[in-house]
Amino acid sequence: MLVAVYAGEPLTERELPRVAPGPSADEDTPVRFVTDRVGAYRLFQPPDPARCAPGGPTAGPPPTGEPGWDPFHP
Repeated sequence: MLVAVYAGEPLTERELPRVAPGPSADEDTPVRFVTDRVGAYRLFQPPDPARCAPGGPTAGPPPTGEPGWDPFHP
């Protein structure tokens, strides 16, 4: 998962990285955004990289019920 902190409106399609690192990339892998609005970013490893491989299983339906976390948590 790629998380970015940026100023202003949501990033446009043109401002997103052209090539994103694959699921087996290290958390220190550099990501090149096509904008200078991104102040910081972090790349998180998936808990099971094999499930994220091309041709792997697709996502299931979203969980129902309470999310299990406080939505007002900063």
